[in-house]
Amino acid sequence: MKDVYLIGNAHLDPVWLWKKPEGMAEVLSTFRSALDRLQEFPGLIFTSACAAYYAWAEQTDPDMFAEIKQRVAQGRWSITGGFWIQPDCNLPSGEAFARHALYSQRYFLEKFGVIATVGYNVDSFGHNGMLPQLLRKSGMDSYVFMRPDSIENSRVPGDAFIWESPDGSRVNVFRVSYGYGSSPGIYQVMPESQYSLPAVAKVDYFTSLAQKNDMGYMAFFGVGNHGGGPTIRELKALQPLTDKNPGLVYASVRTYFNDLREIADRLPVWKEDLQHHASGCYAAQSDIKALNRRSENSLIAAEQYDVMSMALANAKSQRADIRQGWEKVMFNQFHDILAGCCIRDATLEAQDALCAACDTAAQAEMLALQRIARKICTTNILDHSPVQKNGWVLWEKEGEGAPVILFNPHSFPISVAAQVNIAASGITDNTGQPVAIQTVRGPQTNGTDLYNTLFPATIPAWGYAVYHLYKSHTLDTAAQQCAQTDENTMENEFLKVTLSPDTGCISGFLDKASGRQLASAAMGRPVLIENSDADTWAHGIFSFESEIAGFHLVSISTLESGPIRSAIRVVSACNGSTLTQNYRLTAGQAFLEVKCTIDFHEKLKLLKLSFPAAVQNPAPVYSMPSGFISKQPDGLEEPALKWAAVMDARDGAGLALCNDGRYSFSCKGNDLRMVAARSAIYADHFGRRDDQVEYMDQGEHSFTYALMPCSRERLQDVVKVAELLNKQPAILLEGHHNGALPAVYRGICIDSDHVIVQSTKLAEDGKGYIVRFLETAGIPAQATAEIELFQKAITIRFAPQEIKTIYLPLDGGEAIETDFTERL
Repeated sequence: MKDVYLIGNAHLDPVWLWKKPEGMAEVLSTFRSALDRLQEFPGLIFTSACAAYYAWAEQTDPDMFAEIKQRVAQGRWSITGGFWIQPDCNLPSGEAFARHALYSQRYFLEKFGVIATVGYNVDSFGHNGMLPQLLRKSGMDSYVFMRPDSIENSRVPGDAFIWESPDGSRVNVFRVSYGYGSSPGIYQVMPESQYSLPAVAKVDYFTSLAQKNDMGYMAFFGVGNHGGGPTIRELKALQPLTDKNPGLVYASVRTYFNDLREIADRLPVWKEDLQHHASGCYAAQSDIKALNRRSENSLIAAEQYDVMSMALANAKSQRADIRQGWEKVMFNQFHDILAGCCIRDATLEAQDALCAACDTAAQAEMLALQRIARKICTTNILDHSPVQKNGWVLWEKEGEGAPVILFNPHSFPISVAAQVNIAASGITDNTGQPVAIQTVRGPQTNGTDLYNTLFPATIPAWGYAVYHLYKSHTLDTAAQQCAQTDENTMENEFLKVTLSPDTGCISGFLDKASGRQLASAAMGRPVLIENSDADTWAHGIFSFESEIAGFHLVSISTLESGPIRSAIRVVSACNGSTLTQNYRLTAGQAFLEVKCTIDFHEKLKLLKLSFPAAVQNPAPVYSMPSGFISKQPDGLEEPALKWAAVMDARDGAGLALCNDGRYSFSCKGNDLRMVAARSAIYADHFGRRDDQVEYMDQGEHSFTYALMPCSRERLQDVVKVAELLNKQPAILLEGHHNGALPAVYRGICIDSDHVIVQSTKLAEDGKGYIVRFLETAGIPAQATAEIELFQKAITIRFAPQEIKTIYLPLDGGEAIETDFTERL
């Protein structure tokens, strides 16, 4: 190996203390500067990541883009980091990471004839433990990061090591020491040196380390953040050093990792995630994080429905529109955007883009479902009897109610309490049998038209089911379900939930199957926590525990009480803020759903919800992108996606907390907590706080969480509840018509209950379908998937928490395992 590998680069934040137009300008100017420096200094190699930046250059300056292509071909310009941008590496979903690789690596291959083989997220604020697998399945065998540094996590074994994910995937890793470039202020931690330039100081310092430790170091230089790249002054200062020192070379990160193989047998192995840095970023700017989750969920479901419409209705793919939605999501997963560190105007810009992605998904879903619906036989009476409006809502015919179709985007069957915006008198299933109904308050306040109808529905995996609604025809109701309530208690066949009349918190949470009482103290308790000592990132702060106030009960009231669902509303308040929690227990479901609305008016505070579980040896588990990780119950703030849990390390039983849009969790002892709101200051880097600062999370916010019993052996149950909570079935009111498709349809059956499908799409080559499977329980598996939708059966083996991407040719050929990039 060489002593020092000089990595000329420019860290580029397309959005941060500026908006996207300024970021685009900085990217283009930096690329131009880099090309000029390559011309002037023949030995220099320039490294740059992020497919989005190259796409900007191609779209705005074709001549410059052609120069970049020439330099790439010469080996002077190194493409690295096979993602759309440098994303936050904790909060995007596993499928979002797959799309970063898919669209970016194929773009690099198409435009430059190469893919990035080194992951490159030097500015991201921590790195999830699934990344080695995500990188490997993206075509990358190595990884460069900077945070956490050796002070924030002293247990990480040095600057070069091997990183292993739960499935056994490994990548070689280098941790950048003392900054990714030459931005002012970064080098204050450098030891004193005789050189005045940061790049030269790095050379001197790393040369001594390399000789001492018998391993090479990468020294990154070039003006960054707002761009700039290597400067003439730096390069002139480095020139005499490179001329006389053969151990000092200009290089790409790929060159370094190639040489690192010489000492690979001496590298230690790390099997955890890489935390902690900027723990406040798991909770800052709730709106952006909620929109990120909603856009991911919506695009995945829309694509599933689009594939179903292709297979069942011979419809044309909407792949191009859906890709545009993914590009908006990927860009706004940039670490400063999704982490909530931008100025307010940039945040509003991101919200617009994420809302546009949601709208793209909604349009694609609507069209796909209508295409399928028109092919379904929605009537059991084929005598052409007249159809007419009943009131102004439903199309009914004599002897048969109005059809309503429920669609399931998940690869497992679901049973739900479906709510239709009709005050119906009765509902039948596809066989004509009446089902139970319950009248509930609807979202409208339209004169006396206030009510909706709730009914139990079962929908096959990747399928649909037709029901019929009657407006005024009374039916003999089906046997009642066993959901009931008294003043403060809800109970069904799985759970008995008791709320305290004094606090409104959960005082009892009985798992009937095990007889275990899971509440050790008040659960769902809102706690206000002081956060004025933290900047937006919460630099140097890794737990939020300074409780300053609790919420007092304002009211507790029954909202619903019927054969299908019980609901109790609890309103609590603190200072000028209120929290409304609607606790809902549904017959047939082994979880409690809680719909929350926060009207928050605190500043520099956190609102947490507390869930102390009755476990003797607490062992928290947090979801990661397409996986999960076990942690210590030490109270440190941890990132998690759709669920977190605390279980007894002895017998594995415990409590799981699912959510549809929150990412910041902690567990101290047996107390599992979730951040509901954080009123940090926009883009506050320990600046002077005057009366011009702007605060996040002010006003009204809504989200939903679910509580359920869990066990270490059945984590797949938690995953499925979390998936359902994040994406409910689609409901479509339809007319009466004949069709080639049956009234009930199942598109897939998987014989392992801990293997699910993460996503389905048309392959990029247009000649096959992509089905991405996921093992959810953390144990080896073999699963056979009978995919009726594609008339195909496949058997797959999984390592724990492994993702498998399968290509199914449209011509009926054999299934092929591929990776995220779909390069066969």
